[in-house]
Amino acid sequence: MPKKYFDMFPLESIRMPPGLKEGDLDDVPPAGQKLGRNRYLDHIKAQGQWKQGIQGYLACVAYADAMVGRVLDVLERSPYRDNTIVVLWGDNGFHLGEKEHWQKYTGWRQTARIPLIIRVPKGAPGLGDGTPAGARCSRPVNLLDLYRTLTDLCGLPEKPGTYGHSLVPLLRNPQAPWPYPSITHLDQPDSYAISTEDWRYIHYAGGGEELYDIHSDRYEWANLAARAECAGALAKMRGLAPENRAPLASATLPNPALTWVPAADGPCPPSRASTNVVTVAFTNYSGRKVVLYRIDAAGNKVWLVTDEQDKALGHFVAGAESARAEIESTQ
Repeated sequence: MPKKYFDMFPLESIRMPPGLKEGDLDDVPPAGQKLGRNRYLDHIKAQGQWKQGIQGYLACVAYADAMVGRVLDVLERSPYRDNTIVVLWGDNGFHLGEKEHWQKYTGWRQTARIPLIIRVPKGAPGLGDGTPAGARCSRPVNLLDLYRTLTDLCGLPEKPGTYGHSLVPLLRNPQAPWPYPSITHLDQPDSYAISTEDWRYIHYAGGGEELYDIHSDRYEWANLAARAECAGALAKMRGLAPENRAPLASATLPNPALTWVPAADGPCPPSRASTNVVTVAFTNYSGRKVVLYRIDAAGNKVWLVTDEQDKALGHFVAGAESARAEIESTQ
């Protein structure tokens, strides 16, 4: 984003996220602790860049908002102003240190919640009165609901086998009954989070659980899953678990194997421009955590492998076809 969006948020004005709490992961099961604690936050703290990271995040959001404004300004001046449905949604949220995490990919509300704004003009086949200006709805919905919502609004026939629920009843009346939870899937078939209007439940493959009263605990500081007085709420949330979950598919590694070139054998070569799109499946046999860098200033042929301190371990040069890359043990 341009510099002026950074200037909107001077470093001296940056405040730390209100959801921070010392020892926040102490009552979280091991799977949640593993998911929460990643190397990024420790690295940012060690380099003294926490507020700068928040500043960059806010600048990104402000820039995106401004670009949305440009699109809406053009629509407002166009002949399509009164017959266009506008739906604005965002990518999943982002931890800025909450839950000892920096990034997304967790089951907590900080990363699962997104912006969702829908404006329907009067005269739409599925909502003749349009949406009331400024109305807000607190019901838990899901992006899977958007397809059915838009076909419903446009008066198109329903497509069999489509997931989700039409949001038209809520667009008509934001306080309308809504019996559906919203489910966020994680990285394994039995790892997921469920939101109702009152509760947030997280289930990890292996059995770990979290339960939060999101009315009294908006930052999910107190895991209530083990408390006897919450057994009824826990049982209810367990009963909303997704059914007929497909098994996790095992990856089939492509052939051939790329040649692993240790850093001791020479520096990483420059990349070459290429229009080929190939799949490279990496397997780490080094016995340590590694970082992958795609060297793509002039193409996408070369992959550099480093340790967590960015010390080069070796590299691969991709060819014109899909391949597997096996990272070997290094000293």
